Amino acid sequence: SGRLDRKAYALAGTLTYLIRLFTFYKLATTADLESQAGSNWAFIFLAATLLTLFSGVALSAKRLQDCDKPAGPAWLFIILDIFMFIALCFFPGTPGPNRHGAASNAPPSGRQ
Repeated sequence: SGRLDRKAYALAGTLTYLIRLFTFYKLATTADLESQAGSNWAFIFLAATLLTLFSGVALSAKRLQDCDKPAGPAWLFIILDIFMFIALCFFPGTPGPNRHGAASNAPPSGRQ
């Protein structure tokens, strides 16, 4: 539940892409992929990719809610990945509260 504005979405998404790119770089620069180090980096890359895709879906769901859209299409992030990320970075959210909560990144009312 909740909403996520464009700036926070872009920053969090960029971090997930940097994690994925770093692990890919380490895997690609490992001299021998048959070695233990190569196998380790392949596993780390696979794990990082799966975790960042899951994070991307969660971030996209919150971003879609900020645009007052249902969160269901966030699963398309697994297929569309970078294209959906870029698109959601540019669409503005709804100003003020909407059916998904108060303004983006605002704490819920009643909590201290």
